[in-house]
Amino acid sequence: MSNRPLQLWCGPRLVGMLVECYYTDFNWYGTLTGVLKRGENPLPDRVPDFIEFCIAWHDRIEVGENVEATQFDQYSDVIESGQWMTKTEDGTVQKIETPIFWSAGETCWRVSES
Repeated sequence: MSNRPLQLWCGPRLVGMLVECYYTDFNWYGTLTGVLKRGENPLPDRVPDFIEFCIAWHDRIEVGENVEATQFDQYSDVIESGQWMTKTEDGTVQKIETPIFWSAGETCWRVSES
């Protein structure tokens, strides 16, 4: 587990902080805290909407509802933006694939290969 928090960015906008980060099975995991709300920083509404949608989608799975991956198509602009990255305290930037979000801030992401 990393004791160093990471900043989560989408393009030039800070989304929040990732804490308690660790790497396993080709994925990074952490807890998203300090998530910016609509109108702050100025974060486009699509990013908070996407985060809220991810959380609700996974919550529906937990209670046994039928969900389809195609429901994410409405956020293809956010998912395919190529603008997601993490940044360390010393300014090191790592381009990542679009993260996935669960309740309680649980977050999963992969380092981008492009």
